[in-house]
Amino acid sequence: MRTAALVILFASLLSVTLLVGGEQKPPRGEPDKKEPPAAPTKVAELMQRKQKLSHEVLDALIMKDFKRISKDAPALVTISKAAEFQVHRTPRYMQYSLAFQEAAEKLAKNAREQNTDGTTLAFTEMTLSCVHCHDYIREKRGDE
Repeated sequence: MRTAALVILFASLLSVTLLVGGEQKPPRGEPDKKEPPAAPTKVAELMQRKQKLSHEVLDALIMKDFKRISKDAPALVTISKAAEFQVHRTPRYMQYSLAFQEAAEKLAKNAREQNTDGTTLAFTEMTLSCVHCHDYIREKRGDE
């Protein structure tokens, strides 16, 4: 039963990751614009590293590789705290950044303790903070 619940949780997280990271199509009626990709910025590079590390943590969770999670989680906190990573200096953005950092720190702590449930819950909290923050950033870009 517990294994089935974990499998469902991981499948759900993978689906959310694919939906959030997927290519967005223009709204109906608007032509598909083919613009050349912009040169990656420091923020884009950090986000790509953060995404890669998050995927590595998910893989490690599935394999119960607590040593790898213990190594990757602090790196996620470091990336989040990087000065260049501060996309918006608003209270709401800072709240999401702090929630991500706290979840990543819990992830590392639970991995050191080899606590499967705690590690999985912390990863879920971390992923949820990513989704909320990305929703907020899209909302902010719409306001500009």
